[in-house]
Amino acid sequence: MRTSQTTLSPSLRRGFESLRAQREAFFPTIEGFEVEMLWRRPTDTGWAIGDTVQHLCKTMRVYWFLIRVSWPVLYPMAWLFRNRSFERSTRDIFAEYQAAGKRMKATGLLVPHRPDRLPPLNELREELNAETNRMEGMLAGIPEGVAGHFRIFDPGVGSPNLIQRVQLLAFHERHHFKIMEDLIAQGATVRVTDVFRKTGGKWLIVQEHVSVAVDPQTGKADLQFKP
Repeated sequence: MRTSQTTLSPSLRRGFESLRAQREAFFPTIEGFEVEMLWRRPTDTGWAIGDTVQHLCKTMRVYWFLIRVSWPVLYPMAWLFRNRSFERSTRDIFAEYQAAGKRMKATGLLVPHRPDRLPPLNELREELNAETNRMEGMLAGIPEGVAGHFRIFDPGVGSPNLIQRVQLLAFHERHHFKIMEDLIAQGATVRVTDVFRKTGGKWLIVQEHVSVAVDPQTGKADLQFKP
């Protein structure tokens, strides 16, 4: 575990822990995928798994940049209001859109562009972790009250504070993990496990896990397996 996590405010730390836990649950399900399988588009315009992970990397990178360039102006303002109340949670707008049968369209800035050399899964994971570590490093040491009042306008979600922004990054990744799991399930035999927790009188999914069969000869995912 990164030592800088110990200097994150409690709410920011929980947000990053949730984000990383989702990755630890999802990525093992595609561990054995070959490069060709990672970058195979489901349709002419659809995103492959590789495209989607690149989109997650770009999203983390863009919000790191927006926070960094806004820091000289917004940090002093947030400091002035640090002792006032603020929100420590936000709605999962991605789940709400999906429940309504809608899809949120990525802005051009966040649309993935395929590199000339298609990287394997381990390189994609390393890039995503590196972008996340950089975000954590920037937010390490910021007081909880300042994080709660440091807001950047986002046309898609309003003006979330930094605590809510990290939660939204986690919701965003979970949304795309679910899409990728559904794509995998369309052409393969899979095992799906959902963990529910009763919160506020409602049963909510707090963890999802999807696994596929493995070819014992190669140790790689076998999407053609039939029970």
